[in-house]
Amino acid sequence: MLRKQKQSLLILLGFMILSLIFILPIIIHPEILFASDDFSFHMPRTLSLYRTIQSGHLIPSFDYSAFGSYGSAYNLFYPYLLNSYPIAIFRLISGSWTAAYITYYWIITLSTLLIAYYAIQTITKTRMPALIFSIIYTFSTYRAIDSFFRADLGELLVITSLPLVFCGIELLIRGDYYKWPMLTVGMTLVAYSHVLSLLTISIFIILRLLFCITNLSKQLIISLVKATTMTLLLSSFQLFSI
Repeated sequence: MLRKQKQSLLILLGFMILSLIFILPIIIHPEILFASDDFSFHMPRTLSLYRTIQSGHLIPSFDYSAFGSYGSAYNLFYPYLLNSYPIAIFRLISGSWTAAYITYYWIITLSTLLIAYYAIQTITKTRMPALIFSIIYTFSTYRAIDSFFRADLGELLVITSLPLVFCGIELLIRGDYYKWPMLTVGMTLVAYSHVLSLLTISIFIILRLLFCITNLSKQLIISLVKATTMTLLLSSFQLFSI
C-alpha cells in the first residue's frame, strides 16, 4: 500500500512538472496566446464576467458590456462555468490577466493528464499504458494547436473530458455496468464545455452502440438510462437555460 501511494505521488508530481513544461510557450511569450484565433471571442466575455463578479453578481445573465454593448445572451448558448468563469476568478485573485490565463492553462493541462491516466488505467489495470497514453494525448499536436494558436477554451475542456466518455462507454459495452458514473461525469463536463460537442459525441455513442446492437443487454440499457438521466440532471443549469 505504501509503495502504491509513493508511486501515485510521483506520478502526480511528474504530471505537475509536465503541465508546466507544456505551457512554457505562454509563460515565455504570453503574446502568443493573446494573438490566437478565439481570443477575440473569449477575452471580451471573460472580461465581462470579471466585471459582473466584481459588482457582486455571481451568476451573469445578459451581457451589456461585450460585443457592441447591445445586450448579448451568448452565455446561455456557450458554457462559461468551466472556462471563462475560472479565468475571471483567477484575475480577481492575481490582479493579472496573463497570470490568470497561465494558471488556468496549467490546471486544465494537469487535469487532462490525470483524467487520461485514470481512464486508461481503469480499462487496462496497469500503470505504464496509462502513463504513455496520458502524455501522448495531452501533448498531441491538435491539443497544442487548440491551446496556443486557437485558444479554444471550450474544445480544450472537451479534450480533457473525452477519455472519461470513451472509456466509460467501452466499459459498459464490455459488461462493467457499474461504471456508468464515469460516462456521466465525462458527458457532464462536455455539456459545460461545448454544447455542439455534446451533440457530436452523443451521435458517436449511438453509432458505437449500433455496432454492437446484437449484444445489447438489459443491464447495459439500464446503465445507459442511468447515465443519460444523471447527465441531464447535472447539466440542467446549462442545457435547460438554452
